[in-house]
Amino acid sequence: MLFFISTGTGLDSVAKVFKNPVLIVNLLPLMSMASWVDSITIPKRLFWGDGKELTLLEHLDNSYTDTNQYKEKGIKVVDLTPDEIKSAAHEMIERLNKIPLTDKQIQNQNKFWDIFEHHNLYSKLHGFRDKNASFGLSFLNNNPDFYLNKQEYSSRL
Repeated sequence: MLFFISTGTGLDSVAKVFKNPVLIVNLLPLMSMASWVDSITIPKRLFWGDGKELTLLEHLDNSYTDTNQYKEKGIKVVDLTPDEIKSAAHEMIERLNKIPLTDKQIQNQNKFWDIFEHHNLYSKLHGFRDKNASFGLSFLNNNPDFYLNKQEYSSRL
């Protein structure tokens, strides 16, 4: 059971060349996720100045490669906690042990890809999606508002 853990800064390319699964944690911007390889990706957590966490669409709309751009937009960037990274590693181990996803997990993955692939930046940065590329379900379980759009999120407050 071999997999590579990375933050998506380049060293993970070695694992990708040898077709080893990759767990990418603390990735920014999320739009840069490695959709073309066997992977699980979890981004850094992003918060507006008022403390509200950014939704998936807001993550994608604010895909910056310079930390100053996040500051200029009033977005606080927060690393995942050790427990969040540990949960992601357990998720990868379960995948490698071929533990099947629940219907709800499959539904969550499909919803992620539907939003991700329909974003206007997707076609510019992604051409192929590996069937084993996924977004971290552990992240989704702990962030139930991640899929909400701005209007839905505001109405829940």
